[in-house]
Amino acid sequence: MGRTILAVVTGLVAACLLFAALQGLVHLSFPPPEGLPPSVPEGSAALLEQASASGLAAILAAYVVGSAAGGAIAARLARQRARRAALLVGVLLTVLGGVNLVMLPHPAWFGALSLLCYLPPAWLGGAAVGALGTDDSTG
Repeated sequence: MGRTILAVVTGLVAACLLFAALQGLVHLSFPPPEGLPPSVPEGSAALLEQASASGLAAILAAYVVGSAAGGAIAARLARQRARRAALLVGVLLTVLGGVNLVMLPHPAWFGALSLLCYLPPAWLGGAAVGALGTDDSTG
């Protein structure tokens, strides 16, 4: 049980770090508005208002990549409960993504799509390391 918890926490942290790194790369192509850094809520809101569809799509891609990596890491570390670890990373990322949508105004299409960018990729990340067909017999 302890190994599974550690695996989920590690996968979650890895996914969030990857989100931050990839979003940083996106911000190089789509810089924030002058005078308001995206680290403050007003800056983030202004950035979302001015963001192009392609910039927002790149953020969604970052969510997919980070979720898949987090699920894969959790599944690899958990071993016996790999399926549950990968799926739990996806569930927790979905909850955190929902909190982000509530805290900052996003276009409706982005909100709807972003909630689909966590659980399926985390599951696929777990499957990619061969975890989903061989575990959970021990619970």
